[in-house]
Amino acid sequence: MQVGKEILRFRHVQPSVPGGLSQVQVKGTFPDGTFLVTVHSPICSPSGRDPHLLLALYGSFITPPPNLWFEHVQPSLEHDLPGVIVVKSSPDVLTSQSISLNVNQSRIRIEVTNTGDRPIEVGSHYHFSLTNPALRFDRKLALGYRLDIPAGTSVRFEPGDQQMVTMVEIGGSGLVAGGNGLEGQILQKDDTLAIAALIPSLIAKGFEHQPAINVERPVKGVKMSREAYANMFGPTTGDKICLADTSLWVEVEHDHTCYGEELKFGGGN
Repeated sequence: MQVGKEILRFRHVQPSVPGGLSQVQVKGTFPDGTFLVTVHSPICSPSGRDPHLLLALYGSFITPPPNLWFEHVQPSLEHDLPGVIVVKSSPDVLTSQSISLNVNQSRIRIEVTNTGDRPIEVGSHYHFSLTNPALRFDRKLALGYRLDIPAGTSVRFEPGDQQMVTMVEIGGSGLVAGGNGLEGQILQKDDTLAIAALIPSLIAKGFEHQPAINVERPVKGVKMSREAYANMFGPTTGDKICLADTSLWVEVEHDHTCYGEELKFGGGN
């Protein structure tokens, strides 16, 4: 990975490239198997070394030019990068603007324990009551709920781990479908008869279940800074975006996204 950071340097690329290339991932085949190799900040210093520039042109049959052929270049500053996003700032310097997720939705906070011998990771929009059988919690109470975390993120439960988690009511039509061999079974989150029949069925299949004694019902949910939100999901209302490498800027006037329901790849789902 260190060699990967030395193949190209600032002088080998245009000024805006280093700031726009935060990491490179390559799935390589090695004698002991296939592994994903991640190189963070692959272009991070002024001058490369000739043997490593040879690696950049490996297989191209092009003779690597000497470094002296390349001018010394300083990378662009962050606010000069093509496509840069400038988030909306608060009029009050002391007040940090944030974005509230899953507003006006019901929440519960219950204890969850991993009784298994391996880590379990649950994604943001997985129906929590149908998660891994080794997780012990009140599955009846959690039916119709998911984790109250940013879309596409997840919560990891280590073996023996016991933690309090906040869940938020599933949006949309509230249908609960599939998960852990229960495919084809679709429930409405407020269907009390179906729920009453489901829990004994889960227990019979080996799912851990423990009725909650104390149930918290938080009113406030997760908040994200506008910077963190833009980095994860892109610009939203009030943010400004530079169009490519021009001097033209646009401002987002309205965002139809429901904060907390963004379309994002979810690790662990």
